[in-house]
Amino acid sequence: MTAVKTIWNPAERGLSVSALSLFWINPVAFELKYFQGLEPVIPWNKDMGYGSLIGAGIEGWIKTRTDEGMAEYIDRQYKKEIAKHDEWDDIGWWTELAYAQTRLFISIYKNDFDNYDITRAEERIKATIELPSGRSITLAGYLDGSGDDNIFEHQCRSDWHTAKIASEIDMDLQFNFYLLLFFSKTGKLPEILWYQHSRRPSGFAYRGPKKRDTETKESYQKRLVKYIEEDAEDHFYQFIARPRMERFERFLNVCLYPKLEQFLDWYDYMTGKEPFKSLLKPEDAQYG
Repeated sequence: MTAVKTIWNPAERGLSVSALSLFWINPVAFELKYFQGLEPVIPWNKDMGYGSLIGAGIEGWIKTRTDEGMAEYIDRQYKKEIAKHDEWDDIGWWTELAYAQTRLFISIYKNDFDNYDITRAEERIKATIELPSGRSITLAGYLDGSGDDNIFEHQCRSDWHTAKIASEIDMDLQFNFYLLLFFSKTGKLPEILWYQHSRRPSGFAYRGPKKRDTETKESYQKRLVKYIEEDAEDHFYQFIARPRMERFERFLNVCLYPKLEQFLDWYDYMTGKEPFKSLLKPEDAQYG
């Protein structure tokens, strides 16, 4: 077996929820990204980029509790985006929209950050846990917002179903992954996990105004901002989850722990800790 150039080690860096999700979906893509250091070269994508801009603004507000801090962090994210991509006009347009939507978000929820004692942003937690097999694995992640007793997580999406969120939250990987990190740090579950959704304007599922053929981008943006302000209830959704130990443990035992065991088996195999044995035999080949 060809030796793998390991540039990533879960014991050192910690396995994140995004890395675990990628492994579940496509181990080959995981190997290319985390072992070979290969990233796809793609144009700027508003689906992900706009969420990063909104998230940066919320981070800035949590850390500074000021609109100026919010704007500064969005500006930092804007500079990161244009450093990686050439679509300056497009990124700039979405950045201006992010300023407006984040300001509206803060005006609606600013008191909740105090009520739920969300005082830290982008807190990194790294924890080594023991699996049922006796093996250990290191997990790591950043909490969008946190306090001594609560967690805040933010998602920017084009659409969502409130009933589905409520009925499936106990089975959500990201939800339980962050509960595990919090539990590993504090020895307890958070009292609440504030699961916030912000709607990304435009896109196939968006019910708001579309750009007219004769309209400038600036004019459309003003009209869009006004629509968001007048229909804020449709653009933000706050779900407050109250984690329960029995449901949390059920997810760990029937889903997360088995998947982590599987990941360690795969990792040992790929890094040569387990001997490679080819199951292919020349005489088994079929010709013609």
